[in-house]
Amino acid sequence: MNKIKDYLENLDTKNLIMLYLSILILFFIMGYFIYQKIIFPKKQQLINQEISLIKKIREVKSNNYEVIKLKKIYKNKKLKINSLREDLNYLNALIYSVPKININKKRYLNIIDNYLQIGSSLNASFKFNQTKKIDKYNIYISGKFLPEEYFIFVKFLKILQNPKAIVTINNLDLNYKKYINYDINLSIWSIKWKRY
Repeated sequence: MNKIKDYLENLDTKNLIMLYLSILILFFIMGYFIYQKIIFPKKQQLINQEISLIKKIREVKSNNYEVIKLKKIYKNKKLKINSLREDLNYLNALIYSVPKININKKRYLNIIDNYLQIGSSLNASFKFNQTKKIDKYNIYISGKFLPEEYFIFVKFLKILQNPKAIVTINNLDLNYKKYINYDINLSIWSIKWKRY
């Protein structure tokens, strides 16, 4: 330590200034090195983390905005669906209350009973079936009558079409020999009612 002290005391002013400048430059170089290798990367890392965090916050805000927007759309669609469902239930109830297009089993049996009563006077035989996809009751009637009973047959045809229901006569065949033989294929239509 004494040697260093002696050395510094023996230096002239110019060399002493040069020595202090060298030490200062050395500290500057070391400081720059520390800044470049340690402080700057950490600072850059913190800046990158901050940028990443800002991006994530923006994404979250954007996603929240989208979620709010989608919730609003969903709510409006749900209200519209509920409104349409209520309209549909009302229309179904209205249709269901119209006897002409809603034939339940009891009404169908009443119609058949009327058919059977007059059909017995015309030697009518009946076959019945019902489709599964829609309520359509198919009736196949065959029989015979004397020519003088023609007006009874016409009355029978009117009764077939008379009930408060949608009735279609799909086929009607008449053949005259000694008797008038007839084949009738008709359908009674109804709707299937569903509550939504």
